[in-house]
Amino acid sequence: MPPKRRTDSTGEHKEDKPTVKALALEYLDSLDSPTELSAKAFAIAVASKMPTARHKHLVLEWNQLRAQHMDPAKGSHLQEAFAAAPMLSLEMIKRYIDEHFAPSSSGLDQIALSNVSNAPSPASGPLARAKRARSGPALSPSTTSQSTTGSSRSSSSSSSSLSSSAVQRMADEFVQHYKEYTGRDWTLPSGTIADQILCSHIRTLTKESVLHSFVIQRTRPLLSLFDAIDADAFQKHIADSDKSEAQGQLINWQRATIEQYDASPKEIWNKLKGGWATSDLPQDVDASVAFSFRCSVYQTLLDLATVYRTHQYRLPQGKKESWYTTKVWGFLWKIIDAGGVLEYEPGEATSAASSLRKNSERDLESKQSQGRKIDGIVSCLATNLEICAVEAGKLDQGQSGTKILQDSVKMAKVLKDMFDAIHTRSNGSEAVKRELRTYGLLISGTRIDFVSFRHLEGRFFRMQTEDSVTLPPVWDEHGVSSKTIVAVVYKLMLFKSRVEKMANNIALWVQVSLDITASPDDSRPIVATMTTPGNSPRR
Repeated sequence: MPPKRRTDSTGEHKEDKPTVKALALEYLDSLDSPTELSAKAFAIAVASKMPTARHKHLVLEWNQLRAQHMDPAKGSHLQEAFAAAPMLSLEMIKRYIDEHFAPSSSGLDQIALSNVSNAPSPASGPLARAKRARSGPALSPSTTSQSTTGSSRSSSSSSSSLSSSAVQRMADEFVQHYKEYTGRDWTLPSGTIADQILCSHIRTLTKESVLHSFVIQRTRPLLSLFDAIDADAFQKHIADSDKSEAQGQLINWQRATIEQYDASPKEIWNKLKGGWATSDLPQDVDASVAFSFRCSVYQTLLDLATVYRTHQYRLPQGKKESWYTTKVWGFLWKIIDAGGVLEYEPGEATSAASSLRKNSERDLESKQSQGRKIDGIVSCLATNLEICAVEAGKLDQGQSGTKILQDSVKMAKVLKDMFDAIHTRSNGSEAVKRELRTYGLLISGTRIDFVSFRHLEGRFFRMQTEDSVTLPPVWDEHGVSSKTIVAVVYKLMLFKSRVEKMANNIALWVQVSLDITASPDDSRPIVATMTTPGNSPRR
């Protein structure tokens, strides 16, 4: 029986693929003269023929060849040439490939995508080949490359688990969604169509991104896609949009209710013993509103004071995700539910909006898909529509932490699903699309990020992390840390107030749409959300 041939994750036979060693020897055989030997030429030659080659393998192979040919016992005709050539490092390999595969002067911004299916694909160009050489196996033109091992694995573990065929489907779906959109393009003052420029770039990405669902989160990396004038206009438009929703402030009696707890832990405990009604209210304040607000603030401070006191005023480190969501942030429902406008469902809740999108084209012969599961969902009681998503993790790794980056992709999709569901229920109004917001809370241990989501322009949406606050690890006996704790409560109450106002607007928009007779059509005024391939953990 012949030996079984080994295959890789794509099903291709390993021995049928070129290896770095074979390509290195091929490069040496191609030299007409020892003087042509060059570390840079070696790196470029191998990377051009094997874009999937890892940088560290190129370094290892070159340095091994150099050591072998410099051995006097070998009598190599390349001994002097290798002796004159430097040893390679990862930094040198990266610089050589970046210099050689640098984009031409025309750049990605010159690629027109008015007809996406016939447009030249940046994924087949030299810059894309250089990126694939650093990050993973290549796909055919007009598809997105698969992200695999190395540094890319640390930044997006779920992307590296996708097979090449799954990434192919994701790229094809992205182009399909681009073409199905029937609304207005995002056109900059110069006449440049931003949708086309961004689409060209997205098709070169080597891993799943929020951009695949037409969501812009980080602006700075996109500026280089435009010339100077267009980049300024692009950045200004996003900056103006970021300020379009006034965050407002709590009114005076609400601020006073929270600020009374800016004291030492001992003094706060004495206030908490007295109950929530510790001061008189102005005569023009509605009693039910005051009761709801004061109770939620009181219960929040009581929960926080209890968890600090239980642990000698030092929050434990390294606990599980469930510990932080239950013990530290377990009071969230008391803030969100108070007032009878919103309802918070914690604990691996399934998004109805996500389920609606995944089953939008289902028939009786196909299996129903489950909606995306997230750590918490906030719904509008009057309409039963989802408006806010909560995602939690146990470690605070900052905005560039792996968990935050992964949760950002998941959060973007869920918030867009919520946006789409509300917009559909509101009869697809352009006015609603301009004013509508959905929201998110990203919890990382003792830190919480406040996220907003809105339509930006053309096909694209904006997900913005507006603010972050962190509970102090130690609550000192003099009450210096109390200011931080009070600030956390204040910002949560203000955030809840914004979500409530939007929920009330949504109830009005939905009611108005019910009074309007409209004939639905197959147009797509909002571009579709990316459906992650089934074997992705983000699903």
